[in-house]
This record gives sequence, structure tokens and C-alpha cells, in this order.
Amino acid sequence: MGTLTFASPRASSDEVEKRALGARRNRWKVRKKMIIHLWSYLYKHVFRFWVKWILRQLTGKCELQRICDGSKKSSERTLRIEHSLESSKSKVLQSAVHSPEDEVKKYVALIMKEKKIDIHKDTGFALKLQMCLLQITGYKKLYSDVEDLRKCPYNSNNKEHEKELIEKNIYAALEFVDAP
Repeated sequence: MGTLTFASPRASSDEVEKRALGARRNRWKVRKKMIIHLWSYLYKHVFRFWVKWILRQLTGKCELQRICDGSKKSSERTLRIEHSLESSKSKVLQSAVHSPEDEVKKYVALIMKEKKIDIHKDTGFALKLQMCLLQITGYKKLYSDVEDLRKCPYNSNNKEHEKELIEKNIYAALEFVDAP
């Protein structure tokens, strides 16, 4: 519940109204967050399954096929495929996002088997999914490599660090520092 505040004897009625209005706004913000969290939970755990099932019955295609058919060759398709795979209840689909690049073809075949997709009916799906998985795994590998480099602290006593700075001309790229 809220805290009970008493107006001081010197407080004007305007100040009391402002405090009451502020308390009402805070309560509304809390209620709004609760509604958003409740809707998010219901969508993820109840409605999403039924929406996907109804769309599968109407179109005859799974969510991944609809994404590949409905969106252009772009990052939007890759992001939607990644979200669909990560949101799936199937462990095979979830693990496909974290697969190494050399196993992408294997995971495409596993996904097609899991989703019961006929390669003869939808010939372009495997190639589109493979391209998206290659982009996802490439991005995750790049992100991991950059994080590893970021975690390595610079050491001025390490001659290799100094050599890399000079080779890449980092000092010249910094406008406020003169190159040695």
C-alpha cells in the first residue's frame, strides 16, 4: 500500500493536492507495469502457442516458413528467425541458435525434421534458414571475440600491446593525443 502523509499546518491546499496527484501517478505507473508483465506472461505461455497453431492450420506453414516467405532478405528476417528459435519450446530449435558454423547444415536438417517441413514443397526454405543461421552464429562469434578482447586489459609494459597500438596507428586516430 501507499504511505500515509500528513500535511503540515503550514502546507497550502495546493501542496496537498500536488502530493496526492503524485501518489496517484505513482500508483498508476505500478499498475501499468503489472499489466504489461501479466500480458507478457500470458502471451509467452498461453496465447503464442494458440496463435501459432491457428496460423499453421490456416496457412499450412510453420512460423519459420512464414517468416522466410514474408520478409525480404535482410536483418529483419534474421532477427525474427532468431527470436522464433529462442522462444521455441523445442530444445533442438533453441540449440540451433548456439550452434557452431560448421554444424549449421546439420541443424537446418534437424529443424526441418522437427517441424515436419517437406523439402519438395518449400524448396527455398532450407537455403534461407541456413543463411539466417550463418548470420546468427557469425554475429554471436564476433560478439564473443570482441568481449574477449574487451576483457583483456591494456598493459604498457607488454611489448606486444605497444606493437599492436603502433601497427594499427591508434595514437593517430585519437585527435587529442599526439602520436609518439
